[in-house]
Amino acid sequence: MTTVHCVLDHAGDLEEYCLMETFRPRCWKSEVIIVEEAIYGRRRVGKCMGSKEANRVQDPQYFGCFANVLHIVGRKCSGRKECTINIPDPDLEQTMPCLEGLKMFLEVRYSCVEGTFCNFCPQTWFCSLVLMLTELCQIVNIL
Repeated sequence: MTTVHCVLDHAGDLEEYCLMETFRPRCWKSEVIIVEEAIYGRRRVGKCMGSKEANRVQDPQYFGCFANVLHIVGRKCSGRKECTINIPDPDLEQTMPCLEGLKMFLEVRYSCVEGTFCNFCPQTWFCSLVLMLTELCQIVNIL
């Protein structure tokens, strides 16, 4: 049986993962990952892109270009105790939010929630359930 509760130990911070870095969240034994937000591209100045580079490039195809990749990152990580996404990631690259050849980055916010992973359920079913629960929890302002 699968149980996922909308009770957070702590709200996650938006973390940035640059080219050649790895997003590797881990939760405690009685918890699973819930991905709350995932953006891929060049959305803002931060750890991966400094203000000097952003000032040189005002074209929205170079800076400010991004895609919401919650469905991709959620499928790979939500409902699990841990996961690994290397940047660049082939599935994220297919979203093509910016001009081809530009270095893109992953921004992700996740939390660990009390729950257990369903080993006997088909993975796609479980991930769909977790994503629906995440959206429901957000609607009622629990997440």
